[in-house]
Amino acid sequence: MEPVLLVDNLSVAFPYRKTWLEAVRGVSFQLLPGETMALVGESGSGKSVTSSAVMGLIDPPARVQADRLLFEGKPLLRQSETEWRKLRGHKLSMIFQDPLTALNPVLKIGEQVMEPLQIHEGKDPTSARLEALAWLSRVGLNQPDRVFDSYPHQLSGGMRQRVVIAMALCCRPSVVIADEPTTALDVTVQAQILRLLRSLQDEVGMAVLLITHDLGVVEEVAHRVAVCYNGQVVETATCEELFSNPRHPYTRGLLDSIPRLDRPIGKLPSIPGTPPSLHEPLPGCPFQPRCGQRLDRCASQPAPMLEGVRCWLIEKEAALESAGG
Repeated sequence: MEPVLLVDNLSVAFPYRKTWLEAVRGVSFQLLPGETMALVGESGSGKSVTSSAVMGLIDPPARVQADRLLFEGKPLLRQSETEWRKLRGHKLSMIFQDPLTALNPVLKIGEQVMEPLQIHEGKDPTSARLEALAWLSRVGLNQPDRVFDSYPHQLSGGMRQRVVIAMALCCRPSVVIADEPTTALDVTVQAQILRLLRSLQDEVGMAVLLITHDLGVVEEVAHRVAVCYNGQVVETATCEELFSNPRHPYTRGLLDSIPRLDRPIGKLPSIPGTPPSLHEPLPGCPFQPRCGQRLDRCASQPAPMLEGVRCWLIEKEAALESAGG
């Protein structure tokens, strides 16, 4: 099966004084039709910058480079703004993290939900209104008529989030990038939205790139996971493999820090220290100052990606297995 989205060696840098700050470095992954892939990691790990680069939302003087950045086999980096307008909100859509800034404050909700239906699907005002009302109801808004005629400031944060989700899904895109889509929602509505995403995947083969820090959501909906740290992907695996056998020390730290029913109640372990600053990149592994298993070479040599893990411990484990065999 051909990937609907292919990201190969993506880097994003922002100018700062007389230098460049690399927010994303060498990120690679692919997304298959109907698949959900999660990008997880702490705040500042490069997840949202990666999604913005894929959506063509990073403007000069920032620098976006990639060996390949393909959507349905076509390069995204060479798209004109006219081509982007045809693509965004139609075949490639995004659920933004902050619904208040994603919505136009001077337009009613109904106008904003109708807009992609009219632009991309050519619907007349009457059919676009009916479709918009159906989507507002589908994402769990109990009074879609009232919401339709409201302005964004008249809705709660959770209601605005559901409106943004309706706008992103109404044209049944091939890929949805969901940036913390359920952060502002209570548990019941969160479950409803996740069920809706799954039903659309079954219905139209939609793929989802899920950006989140909520590992509970990841375990429930993702097929594969890419763990990000300091602008790099440090581990990729199927969801089942990652939760049953995390291999990178950072991944293990993340999983150890979430509460579980199968261990005693007490203080949760945490990862010591803080991520390194983009202003002072480390020559070796960016996680090594916080890692309890670091080797001598970790401080000076960046680890390659080995067996889906960016860590020198993997090479050491392979050498020990080979010697034992």
